[in-house]
Amino acid sequence: MSTRAHAPVLAAIASLTIAGCTVGPAPDDPELAMLRDRYRDDVRCAFADAFAGLTEQQRNLLRQYHIDELTIDQLGALHGINRATAARWIAAARRTLLVAMRRWLVDQLGITRHEVDSIVRLVRSQLDVSVREITP
Repeated sequence: MSTRAHAPVLAAIASLTIAGCTVGPAPDDPELAMLRDRYRDDVRCAFADAFAGLTEQQRNLLRQYHIDELTIDQLGALHGINRATAARWIAAARRTLLVAMRRWLVDQLGITRHEVDSIVRLVRSQLDVSVREITP
């Protein structure tokens, strides 16, 4: 099995922008480490739940793009669509995934969307669940 298949889940969807921001890894700070540890499982559960809620086509597209590393052109050919449509489908699947993750975290943790975005940025480099591990 390739190392790519075991890449962190949020790294696999790292091209998602959270509230329009792209943030690098958090500095080594004991408070931040504690917060990362506190929310890692919540983000993992939110991702798993959101991923399961995608349509079969959306799950397959994200797997093909991030795990199998198919290009937009290859996805277009595979699905009989042009590359622009393939890119739109990937973008839509990512948006749907992010919205569902945010909703889960807000509902389960009782926090604001802004706080959710901060939590996701904080733990995204630390999350160790792969798409392959949460899907049959």
